[in-house]
Amino acid sequence: MRARKYSIANFLQLVGLVALGLTGFSNSSLAKNIATYEIQLSRNLKTLNIQVTPSPDQVLTRLRPLSRNAWNRLDKNSLHGLTIRRSGLTVLPTAEHYRYSVDIRGGFKGWIQGNILTEIAVRVTDSRDWFWVPDKWQANDTIRVEFEIPDGLSVSVPWERIPDMADEPGAPGYFLARPVMLFKKSTVLFGRLQLEQVILPGGTLNLAVAAKTKENKDRYVAWMRRIARIVVDEFGQMPVPFTQVVVIPTWFGNESVPWGEVRRGNGSGLLVMPNNGATMAELVEDWTLYHEFTHLYHPFLGGKGRWVAEGFASYYQNVLRAKAGVISAEYAWERTIAGFARGEQQTRRGKTVASGGLMRTYWTGAVMALELDMRLRRQNGTTLGTVLGQFADCCLPASRTWRPVRFMQKLDEISDTKMFTDIYRVYSSGTDFPDYNKLLRSLNIDNSAGSLTFDASPLRDSIMRPASR
Repeated sequence: MRARKYSIANFLQLVGLVALGLTGFSNSSLAKNIATYEIQLSRNLKTLNIQVTPSPDQVLTRLRPLSRNAWNRLDKNSLHGLTIRRSGLTVLPTAEHYRYSVDIRGGFKGWIQGNILTEIAVRVTDSRDWFWVPDKWQANDTIRVEFEIPDGLSVSVPWERIPDMADEPGAPGYFLARPVMLFKKSTVLFGRLQLEQVILPGGTLNLAVAAKTKENKDRYVAWMRRIARIVVDEFGQMPVPFTQVVVIPTWFGNESVPWGEVRRGNGSGLLVMPNNGATMAELVEDWTLYHEFTHLYHPFLGGKGRWVAEGFASYYQNVLRAKAGVISAEYAWERTIAGFARGEQQTRRGKTVASGGLMRTYWTGAVMALELDMRLRRQNGTTLGTVLGQFADCCLPASRTWRPVRFMQKLDEISDTKMFTDIYRVYSSGTDFPDYNKLLRSLNIDNSAGSLTFDASPLRDSIMRPASR
C-alpha cells in the first residue's frame, strides 16, 4: 500500500476518529440515532447530493472526512449551512440542516467505466470518499441513511437495511450506519443492479449483482449460496448478521475469478469479480471465494498480523473445497503442499515472517493453521473451524483492529488451551520457513520422492474428507 501524507490537522482528525473506532460497541440500549442523511443520486451516476439533518436532541458542530480524497471530490460551491475549515466542514449554528455535493466518478481505481469490464453501467465508490461524518459519532450510535435513487437504478451498501421501510430488497434503500472500521475500504455500488438476500444460519447475505438479466443474477446467486453453505458447514454459522456481497462479472483476466477481496469499512463486505465466461462448475471449483469467506471469521489484524489472516484463509481455500467434495482430498493436499513449497522457496533467510516475502506471508500462516487444526483434533476433540466460528459468535463484528497476539489469546480462551499463543510465538519469531514435512509425516504423507504418497491416516481423513451424509 502506498503511504499517504497528511497535514497536522488531518492527523489530529484521524486520531480522533480512530479513537472512536477503538471504543467498540457499547450497550445497544444506550444507542441513539444522531442524524439522518438523505442522499440523492444523479441519473448519470456522477453526483451525490447529500442533506444532513441532526436528530432533534443532537447538536452537530462539524462533519469530518474519512479520506484525503474526500476533499478532492467535494463540490465546494454546493455547501449549505457548512463552512470549510482545515479539520472538516464546520456547521453553521443557524442552519437546521446542511447540504453538500460530491463527484463520485472514477471509482475502483478508474477501472470500471460503463461496460468496459462489466456488462452494465455501474458506479463503484468507497464511502470514505463522500460520507462526511459527525465528530460526535461514536460507540454504536447510528446514522440513518435514506437514498433517493432514479427509477431503474439501485444501491448496495455494507450497512444494515431498515426492513420495514421497503417492500422489496431492491427498492431505494433505508439503512442504519454504525462507526465500524471507518478508515477501511468499503464498497457502495450504484447502477442497474440485481439484488437478492440469501438467508443462512446466523446471518444474511445482501447480494448485489451487476448483471443485465435475471438469469445471470440467478447463476451468481446460486454460486454464492452454495459456497456460503459450505462455509457455514465448517464454521457453524455466518460470522455476522449482515454481509454485503458485490458481484461484478467481468471479461478481465483468464482465471474463473480474477479478483476477490474483503472490505471491512462501515460493515462486513465481499467484492468479487468472476469471469463472465466461467461455467458454474469452474466457479465452484475456484479457490478465491472460499479464501475470502474465511477472512470474514477473523477481525482485521493489521500489518503485523497479515500472515496469520492470509495463512488461515489459504489453508481453508483447500480444506473447504475438499470437505464439500468439490475437489478430491488428494488434490487438496497437493495444492496445499505446493503452497508450502512456494513459501519455502521465497523465504528470505534470517527474516521473521512479518518481513520475509509475499509467499512466505501467505503460507507460513497456512502451516500454522494446519498444526493448530491437527492439535485441536488430537487433544481437544474439536477443530480450528469450530473455534473460529465460536470467535465470530462472541467477538464479531469488530469495531477495531485486533493485535494478532490478542486474537490468539482469545482463541485460547475459547478452546480452553494455551496452544494458540504458544504456537503463534514460535511461528512469529522464526527466521526460516517452518518444517512442514514433520507435520506431513505425522499425517502419513510422504513428500520425499517428488510426488506425494498417502498411507492410511484417520486424522488426515478428518481434515479433508467429505463428511458422510
